[in-house]
This record gives sequence, C-alpha cells and structure tokens, in this order.
Amino acid sequence: MASPSTIELNEIFQHSTATHAYTLHWTSIGAPASTPLVFIHGTPWSSHIWYAHAQALSSHFHVYLFDNPTFGASPLGQPLPGKSHAISKEAELDADFSQESEVFAALYNHWKASWGSKDAHVVAHGSGALMSLRAFILHDCQFLSLYLINVTTLGPSPHPYFERFKNAESFFQSLTLEDFDKIVAAFIRGSTSSKLGEELIETLKTPWVSTEEGNKAFIRQMIRASQHNADEVEDRYPEVGLRIPVRIAWGDEDHLNHVVTASKLKEKLNAKEVFVIEGAGHLVMLDNVIELGVDLRRWLDQQQQRTHELKVRIEYVLQGP
Repeated sequence: MASPSTIELNEIFQHSTATHAYTLHWTSIGAPASTPLVFIHGTPWSSHIWYAHAQALSSHFHVYLFDNPTFGASPLGQPLPGKSHAISKEAELDADFSQESEVFAALYNHWKASWGSKDAHVVAHGSGALMSLRAFILHDCQFLSLYLINVTTLGPSPHPYFERFKNAESFFQSLTLEDFDKIVAAFIRGSTSSKLGEELIETLKTPWVSTEEGNKAFIRQMIRASQHNADEVEDRYPEVGLRIPVRIAWGDEDHLNHVVTASKLKEKLNAKEVFVIEGAGHLVMLDNVIELGVDLRRWLDQQQQRTHELKVRIEYVLQGP
C-alpha cells in the first residue's frame, strides 16, 4: 500500500496535569460547520494511520486528528518543576495512560468550545479506545457515537510480544540503532496482513528508530502496553452502550488482540454489533481501507440520521399542542 498524502498537524494544544506538562500537535480538515469527527490512534502509532479515512470523510464531516504524547509530532510529557523526584518509573508507567486520557479530554473540551451545542463522533483504534472510554466515563466528555477498532480495553494486555520488552528492557536498550530499526520494522509488518509499502513503513517507524531517545520511547511504550489495565473504568463499560451507540470493528487476523475479544467487548459495552473484517490484521485501516471505510461511512450516516430524527422529535415536543 502506498503512503497516504501528508496532513500537517499545524495546531498546538498545551495542558498540565498534577505532575506533567504536555504539548499535543493537532489539526482539523473539512468545513467547520459540519459535524465533528475525531480519530484517536493507539500504541505505537500516530495520526498518520488515519490519513486516508480522514481525507475521504472531510467532505462530510469536520475531521480532527492529533498525535498523543511521545507519538508522531507530539513530544513526551515533561515533569513539572519540583515533581521529578516524586515520580518513580513504575508510577510513571502506571499513571502515563491515565494522564494521556486526561490530556485528550482537555483537548476534546477545547475543541468543543467552538462547536456550540454539537458533540463529535469518535473513531478509536487499539489503546486509543481505552483513552476514549476513560474520557467518556471519567472526564464526562460527550460523544455522539463510538466506533472502536481492534481495541485493547479489557483488563491487562500481557501479549508475549510486550512482555519481552518488560522482561528484557536492558537488552533492548543495548541494541544498536540499526538492529533496533529491524525490530520496529518487523513489529509494523507483523501488525498487518498485507504488504505495506516501504515509504509507509519508513514513516511509521522513523520517530522510534532515528535517535536513541526514540528507541527508549518505543521500549517505554511496549512496557506500558504490557501492564496498563482498565480496572478503573471496566465496571462502568455497560453504561456506555446505554448512553450512546457503539460499534466494534475487528480484523480477524490480528495477532495482538484476537478476534474473540470483539464479542466479549460487545457484551461488556452493550455495543450494537461487531463487524469482522476478514483477512485484516491489527492495522485494519491500512490492510483494508475500502471495506473499513465503507462500513465506517455507513455507520456515521446512520448516526447522523438518528441524531436528526431525535432533534425533530424534541422540537416537536417543545412546540407543544
């Protein structure tokens, strides 16, 4: 697959948590008057994986893209003055995902301030789905709908691949840049069922392989993926599908998150249905752009119609007899 054309993240959002300062790079495309549509990437990807779908949908929606801290164009969060000594490595990894979710919630509310009474449809992949659920459940972000793809949202994620980084961190840190490049490239290829173009692989791996700091950041994300959990929100999953429509899409050749998880997640979230994409791996949006794109567009159109009908009914009731 050829690399989608570039979308520049030309806007900056800054937010501080209790311990860290974060800078996120983001952008929006499409008419501002259209319904907002937010794409969230997971680990260890960036907004680049959404370019094809964002461009296709920008003629009908106001599409928002951003890179999470450490990913793509957004730098790692920095400890606030006087806080470094109080943050252990274990605490930082445990708190990292919850803090990133807090930062996303702040970014979402920053966008929402310009939307008036509108809310956004949200499309999330991998660990980005847990971020969206935390924002919805814990930070009271209001969404029109959720479309979740090959997600990691049920308890810990102890896949053997991530466990290797956790158990042999010093070994991976000792690798040369050349050897580390091969590991990251192999991970990217293993996340798809199709043959990605070298240009796209280069784009996806560059932030992690071009410097020693990038290597360390990749290792850190892999270790975090081995131990982050959803305990804080999982008990409240059932309320999500009762409040907003939820659809789950899954590539049946995902070797990181097996497709059987999709049906379990459907029950947990009270989601409407699961859409299984045959022959697609973890990076469904790159493996099968068209099939995922058609289903996503159909879903969004259905939700737009549902929202319109609900608005009409409310206006009718408010008019009175």
